Amino acid sequence: MINFFKVKLFLLILVSNLPMFGQISFEEINDITSKLDYEIKYTSESETGVKGIKVNHIGRTIIFHYEVPDGWFQLEKNYFLKNLINSGKYLELKKSQINWSFYYYKKDVVVHVVDVFWTDFDDFYLGDYIELSKIKQSKGLNIKVKEPIGWKVNRGETNLVMFSDDDKLFSINIGKLDTYVSPLERDNIFESQYEVDYFKQTFTDKYDMENLDSQVLEYNNHPFLLINGYSNSINKHIYIWTTFYNDYVISMYGNCNINNLEDSLKEFTLISESIRFN
Repeated sequence: MINFFKVKLFLLILVSNLPMFGQISFEEINDITSKLDYEIKYTSESETGVKGIKVNHIGRTIIFHYEVPDGWFQLEKNYFLKNLINSGKYLELKKSQINWSFYYYKKDVVVHVVDVFWTDFDDFYLGDYIELSKIKQSKGLNIKVKEPIGWKVNRGETNLVMFSDDDKLFSINIGKLDTYVSPLERDNIFESQYEVDYFKQTFTDKYDMENLDSQVLEYNNHPFLLINGYSNSINKHIYIWTTFYNDYVISMYGNCNINNLEDSLKEFTLISESIRFN
């Protein structure tokens, strides 16, 4: 059976050769291919009989060639995709716009091929849940949320947790009330235009917001009031989700540039939908 740790290590070596900026040139592809052709022998697995032969490229596709023994456990495409997504390395692959092909041979005959295209990946993925209950800013609430892969994560600084990526930021904050808010009281607040206008005015004063919009959304059978609008103070569009749970106020905050509203909102929504608390 193939050594999965070495496969993961090889994927990291491969992606580490890709420049961090956008689409790379054919000259750079030639350089990367030459390095990988030299390095492939060091990823060969002598204990399993899998041997790296060579690396070449055709256009924007880098091709890896391996000789495998009888009884070899073949790796399917989903394995490569999962490891690249979970490690966040898929982002570099997309930016570089490089495809990979893996050719496996037995006695010079191709027995298995795996093609990984940079277009196979979406722009955004959520990883595993991160537990936030033990952080001081949770104020005793049992809460967790899924981490956006490839984003920078800060726990327990100013916010309970903050995720950031380029020009986007998403954070979660917990407030503690002096009294409990029942589900009926919470629903009445969200249904009252007077109360919603109060929220809008509060955010307008705090963030110098304009063109505010509001709606009530349900995540995991729990309603949130979403208010969004443009902030003159930070020159970005802001989304604020608020709900009440017992004697807690749970707020989620996202901001982004106005030229990236649709994609940012989709990503913010996926993070918001993953929140769990009790």
